[in-house]
Amino acid sequence: MGNIVSGLVGREALISKSLIGLNLNQLRHFYSVIQNLLKSLTLTAEEFIEIFKCECFSIWDIDNNGLISPLEVMAGLAMLSNTSARDKFKLLFFMFDFNKEHEITICDLQVILHLSVLSICKIFGYFKDIGTHDITEITRGYDSNSKIDLPEMLEICLKNSNILYFLTICDILRTSNR
Repeated sequence: MGNIVSGLVGREALISKSLIGLNLNQLRHFYSVIQNLLKSLTLTAEEFIEIFKCECFSIWDIDNNGLISPLEVMAGLAMLSNTSARDKFKLLFFMFDFNKEHEITICDLQVILHLSVLSICKIFGYFKDIGTHDITEITRGYDSNSKIDLPEMLEICLKNSNILYFLTICDILRTSNR
């Protein structure tokens, strides 16, 4: 994760500056609009433009199939938001708590972390193969189907040096791209 993250330093964002440095209320609003619009777990270009009011859909649509993951988009925007690390992860936790039982699986946490890194790489045009080794290393010692609640997720994320380094780089990218 460190090699990928350090390769992002100094890059220019490929998305509208208006999507960088959002506050928590703006992120919640976008997610609420997405939830109301979605008929599936994907967004079309038209839906994306309607929600975000910008033409940067293709950044996420690297396979050119006309569909992107709203969770990936939101993970990237959350990482570039002007909110605390705790609030970023709280938002992502609640987005992935699909059944609203106030817990997610370790596999869900791995997906959150993977989508966050993947989305940031796309936003900054850094197309490297993002392996899962570093992410699975973060959750080593947990069964992938183990359930964790928000405090446990925050404990894992906010005490991991790789994640903290990633958050620091995201903050640098946010401030240098506004």
